[in-house]
Amino acid sequence: MEAGFEQMQFSREEIEEGVRRNNHLFRCYMLLALKTILLVAIVGVYCSNKNISEVGPCKLKAALDSIRLNYIFHPCADSAIKMKSGEILSLRSPEFFFNFFSTLLVLISTCLSHCSNEKKSQFFIRMACIVVVGIDAIGFLSADGRNYTSLSEMMTEKEAEIDYSQLQTLMLTSLEENYKSDNITTGDMMSTSWNMFFIRYDCCAVREVLGTTNDFDNTPWCTTNGTCQATASQIPKTCCKFVTKNNYQNAPSNCHASVNPGTYKQNCVDRMRKLSIYNIKEWQVFGLWISLSIKLLLQVLTICLSFGLLVCEFFMHRIFQKRQKKHRSTNRRNKEDNSKFTDTSVQ
Repeated sequence: MEAGFEQMQFSREEIEEGVRRNNHLFRCYMLLALKTILLVAIVGVYCSNKNISEVGPCKLKAALDSIRLNYIFHPCADSAIKMKSGEILSLRSPEFFFNFFSTLLVLISTCLSHCSNEKKSQFFIRMACIVVVGIDAIGFLSADGRNYTSLSEMMTEKEAEIDYSQLQTLMLTSLEENYKSDNITTGDMMSTSWNMFFIRYDCCAVREVLGTTNDFDNTPWCTTNGTCQATASQIPKTCCKFVTKNNYQNAPSNCHASVNPGTYKQNCVDRMRKLSIYNIKEWQVFGLWISLSIKLLLQVLTICLSFGLLVCEFFMHRIFQKRQKKHRSTNRRNKEDNSKFTDTSVQ
C-alpha cells in the first residue's frame, strides 16, 4: 500500500514537472521566434538604408560639383533623408551584434528548459536572459523612435525650393573669378572644369548670351590674358553648338568670334533648372519607413513579452517552490502515518 501511494505521488510530481517544463519551453520558443524575426527586420532596415545611403548625387548637384561651386543650399531635394539614412545605418552593426547575442541567450535558456530537473541556477539564468533581452530592446527602441519620427517629418514636409536667382549669382561670381582659358588641354583646373561643363551640359555662360557683350567680359580670360583679351574670341569655343572636347578647336569663327545668333548654346542657368533635384525614389523612402515601422513594433512586442515573462517566471517559480514544500510535507506525514499503521499491525 505504501509503495502504491509513493508511486502515485511520484507520478503526480512527474506530471506537474512536465507541465512546468512545457510552459517554460513555450515561453522560450515564443521569445526565440520574436528575436529571430527581429534579426530579420534589422537586416531589412540595413538593406533599405544601404540602398538610400549609396545613391549617387542628383543631377543638379553633380553639375554644380563639376565646376566646384561653393553653394550654401542643398541642391538635392532628398539630401536630408540621405543624411538621416547614413545616421540610421551607423547603428545597425552594433544593434545586430547585441540582438544576435541576446538571441543566443534565449536559445541557451530554451535548451536549459529541456532539462528534466529544475535547478535554482536554471531559474536565474532564464531570468538573466529575459532581463538582457528587455534592456537590449529598450536601448535601441529610443534611438529607433527618434529616427522614425525624423523620417516621418521629412516625408511629410515639403522640401524648400531652390533659389535659382541666388544660384545664378554664385555661378556668375565663380565664372568671373576663375575662367582664364578656353583651352581644355593647357588651361588651369577651374577653367577646364568650366569648359567641360559647357560641353557636357550643352550650355554657354551663366546668363543668356546676346552678343559680343556677355558674362565673359569681366573674366580674366577677357581682362588679363587670353584669346578674348586678344579679341580673337568673344565667347569660348566650347560654347559653340555641336562641339566636343575632341573637335572644339575647329569651332566656326562666326560662333566664337562674331557671336552670330543660332551658333552658340543657351545659358547655363536655364539648363540647371531642367536638371533633376531628385536622386532617391519614393519607393526607397517608403521601404525604409515600412521596415523601420515593423522593427519598432517588434521592439515594443519584445519589451512587453520580456516584462510578461519576467513576472510569469518569478511567480511560477514561487508557486513551484510552495508546491514542492507542500509535497515534501505531505510525504513526510504519509510516511509517519504508514509507519504508525505498520507498527500497530505488528503489535
